[in-house]
Order: sequence, then C-alpha cells, then structure tokens
Amino acid sequence: MAVKNLGLSAAIAVWTYLLLTLVFGERGMIAYARLSDYRDELSYHIGQLNERQRDLAAAAERLQSDPEEIRIEARRMGYVGRSEGLIRIPGHSVPRADSETPGEKLPPPARWSADRSLLRALALSAALLAFFALQTMRRDSK
Repeated sequence: MAVKNLGLSAAIAVWTYLLLTLVFGERGMIAYARLSDYRDELSYHIGQLNERQRDLAAAAERLQSDPEEIRIEARRMGYVGRSEGLIRIPGHSVPRADSETPGEKLPPPARWSADRSLLRALALSAALLAFFALQTMRRDSK
C-alpha cells in the first residue's frame, strides 16, 4: 500500500509541477498575457509611426514644391533673400525650432517567470503532503 501511495504522490508532484509551470512558467499564461500586452503596445506604436511618416512625407512634398514653404524653412535655417540683409542684435539669441526626431524604439518587455527550482520545490511539497495524508488515512482506516 505504501508503494501505491508513493506512486500517487509522485503523480501529484508531476501534475502540480506541470500546472505551476503552465501558469507561472517562462512560457506560461502570465508570460503570454504580458506578451499580448506588449504586442498591443507595439501595434499602437506602429500606428503612431505611420502617422508621423505621413506627416513627414507631406512636409517633404511641400518643401519640394511650395515656394512659400521653402522660403519659411530657409529663414528658419538662417538664410536670407537677395535683396534682404541680416541684422544681429548683441545679447539676443534666435530661438531654434526643434528638428524632426525619429520615433523612439520601444524596449522589449521585462521577462518574468517563477524560478524553476521554486516550482519544483512546491511540487515536491505537495507530493510529500499528499503522501503523508494518504499514509495517515491508511492508518486511520485500520
């Protein structure tokens, strides 16, 4: 009977370990949920980058074809026209417009999973508890 209880306890240990790994493991349900959230974040980020790309393409098109836009950009860069002059005022700095910045790269998600040795220890503890409970029930039934 002790061998039967030992076998049942071993089966409980294996199933407990498998269940804990399924939920808390490196490729478990919690890790999968985090990856799903990261995928949604990446999709949103890609949408923002596509919108930014469309805006930049429109601005580039305007800079190639619109003389007024070219003139404004040239003034921003410090160029002057043929019949114009430049007056520098000491102590007065010209505010610089921010240049275009590319999109930021999203960091990969933090990888989290329970330590395998912890999962094994919990499974072994469940097996030992089951074994001792089965042994106690066997003694009580006699």
